[in-house]
Amino acid sequence: QASARSYHIMAAVFDQRSGARLEDASVTARVAEVGLAVVEKPLEAMRIADTLTFGNFFDLRGNTLYQIRIEIRRRDARTPVRAEFTYKLPQN
Repeated sequence: QASARSYHIMAAVFDQRSGARLEDASVTARVAEVGLAVVEKPLEAMRIADTLTFGNFFDLRGNTLYQIRIEIRRRDARTPVRAEFTYKLPQN
């Protein structure tokens, strides 16, 4: 459920070798204020204009740093692929 502090985190997932968009992946995101509790949610598949992306809503408060980790799992892969980011909301 989206709230006034909800932000949509979205990931488009591509095969590293071919560049083809992946549709068979399981994608999760972990979002944490630096030094505080982690919230982990699956990113749900969303088809928009015949293009698949993965996304979900997370509550973020202003003026703090967030660590965001996206984890991509494929059925035929032994280990997941991870991408990590640090993000700070823009100030009004």
